[in-house]
Amino acid sequence: MYNSGWAKMEKYYNMTEESPAYIAAIVLDPNLKWKYVETNWKYEWVLKARAMMEDLWEEYKPDPQRSQSTTTLSTEAST
Repeated sequence: MYNSGWAKMEKYYNMTEESPAYIAAIVLDPNLKWKYVETNWKYEWVLKARAMMEDLWEEYKPDPQRSQSTTTLSTEAST
């Protein structure tokens, strides 16, 4: 029973390394932020987490060109 439970926990723990969602949830939590990660995780894990968050940010960060064109279009439509 213990081995089965441990195997299940290990399976899902390993999945956290494949997706930045878990890290993002921790970092975006106002009570935890990066301090929790840096305090409780191994140094190598912190480095990997930071790299995953940088990749995530690059994918979803606002695009100034797109924001400007959207503002222009909405202004033109209202006149």
